Amino acid sequence: MPSPDREKVAKVIPFPTPPRRPPDGTGKPTGLLERIVYLKKWSGPVRSLVDWAVPGFVTPNMVTWFRTALTVPIVWSLAAGRYWTAAVVFAVATSLDFLDGALAEIRQLNSASGAFLDPLADKILICGALLAMRGSLPDWINLVSYGTIFFAVAITLIRLVKLGGTRRRGESITAETVAAKPAGKLKMICDVAAVLLLMIGLAIGGGTALITAGGCILVAACGLAALSFFGQLAG
Repeated sequence: MPSPDREKVAKVIPFPTPPRRPPDGTGKPTGLLERIVYLKKWSGPVRSLVDWAVPGFVTPNMVTWFRTALTVPIVWSLAAGRYWTAAVVFAVATSLDFLDGALAEIRQLNSASGAFLDPLADKILICGALLAMRGSLPDWINLVSYGTIFFAVAITLIRLVKLGGTRRRGESITAETVAAKPAGKLKMICDVAAVLLLMIGLAIGGGTALITAGGCILVAACGLAALSFFGQLAG
């Protein structure tokens, strides 16, 4: 049953009710990325939880801006050597990436600006954390971190140039055209896993194995970023 607060907000902001299952009526998703998308769009428990926990005035872009702002306490905690605090805040910030996407799908608030800001927020969180840890990590991981940051900035600039060209041609910019592609989402998962392992490795002091594992995953993420970069250039 809808909450009283939601009923009040619904008088001002009518939330459409999307269907409870995929329109094609096919079976359950198989891949990891497909499962994540399925949860955001069609999971009944997720819909109920989001409707109950998130006030009606909260928009997906508000969540995105909030998790971007969490970069500040993450960087401060890392600079102060409070690695556990940084890891917890970073985990919360990256978890909110699911919330803003689910909120947009469930309440049908998808927008081109939100689709562009969402991966940008991810890049800011990842790059901010890597820069803040650069004095505590082995040189080879720092080198990979710089490559990750380079590709993040380069891909963002290419996307901005392409969006500007689309607007000048008078073509419409939709959420689908600017949303992160599957390869980009996979890279984000690798980035998050790598940064968390690096933070936890630094937090426990002698976590050399965790730091090495985090560095190896970061190498894979950087490789995916390179492929995305050249794909953007070619496209």
